[in-house]
Amino acid sequence: MLLFTIDRNGRPGHPTRRFDMVRKLVKRRRAKIIGGGASDKPPVVMFLDREFDYSKTVSRKLIIVLDPGYHCIGFVVCELKGGKLIVYCTGILVSRIPEIKELITERKAHRRNRRYYSRCKKKRLSARQNRVLLKFKVPRTVRDRDRLNATFRHGIETHLNLYKKLLKFFPFPVEQVVFVMENNIFDVRTMTWGKTYGAGYQKSPRVPAEKKCILCGSEEKLQKHHLIQRKCGGTDIQENVVYLCRDCHEDVHAGRVYIPVEGVRQWRALGTVNAIIGRLREIPWLKFVPASDVVQMRKRLGLEKGHANDALATAAVFCNCTETDRTHMIELTLVKFRRHNRTRIHAVRDRLYKVDGKIVAKNRRKRTDQ
Repeated sequence: MLLFTIDRNGRPGHPTRRFDMVRKLVKRRRAKIIGGGASDKPPVVMFLDREFDYSKTVSRKLIIVLDPGYHCIGFVVCELKGGKLIVYCTGILVSRIPEIKELITERKAHRRNRRYYSRCKKKRLSARQNRVLLKFKVPRTVRDRDRLNATFRHGIETHLNLYKKLLKFFPFPVEQVVFVMENNIFDVRTMTWGKTYGAGYQKSPRVPAEKKCILCGSEEKLQKHHLIQRKCGGTDIQENVVYLCRDCHEDVHAGRVYIPVEGVRQWRALGTVNAIIGRLREIPWLKFVPASDVVQMRKRLGLEKGHANDALATAAVFCNCTETDRTHMIELTLVKFRRHNRTRIHAVRDRLYKVDGKIVAKNRRKRTDQ
């Protein structure tokens, strides 16, 4: 076990194992311990009467590694010391990236509902005042055309904020910390349609659906049908759309007829991760390790496939070290919560955060001050 240190101004130092010294300082009220115990956070010693002088600090190589992901993000906090990789922490973050699309769709529905009632109100006022009124007010802000997708933007912020959170849990001098990430590149085209070579890779395999009913061959009263329904995550890509006449379409949705065609598998998660990593590569202080080297290192270390183990293998590749020391390692599972729910912002009750029905955190403010 290690104790991480900060001075009275909150500036981080190096971890220590001098427990007797810390115990005496705490007893004399010259230091206090933050975290540890039931909080499951790493213990941090705050010296109340000291200030760290970074000019006299010994140089050390501290590494924080992330394994990027969609549902879960793996992380490892470690240090290269004496040719050995000392692992302080490993774990995963359960993200909220998959939820963003549903929340944006819900907000869109509420926005359309508000605008509908606004138009009805303007129509009534126009009839009452016997003059034409504007439908909408001038928008306060005009959206930029280059504005990022909400899921994309949230994914980037989640990965960067995880670095900040780990630095808060494990306070190290930032000048001595290296931030590393596994460079995942998923070939969605090959995973969807198989391998191809040469000029064939540049040709689009997307073929528009033939405009006739695929069941009876009729060309009248055609309607679009999604093989993977929209409510199940299906999109309007050409491979997911077929044409049915009105009668056949009703029979399919009633369950009387089966379509012997399956929609192409859609890799929303992998495509999103590709986009997120592409934007993170532009950050100069981030170091990337090829995924192929990580796979080989994970096999050499005898680790099972997992986000946390991938992050550990990435750290081993970056340091070119196959010997690890997990004596002081702790395991963390972080869960990302939604900060606010619009229906509860003005509710006069405690805001609780639950995982599997168990309360894991509470709002620090009073109920009347939320």
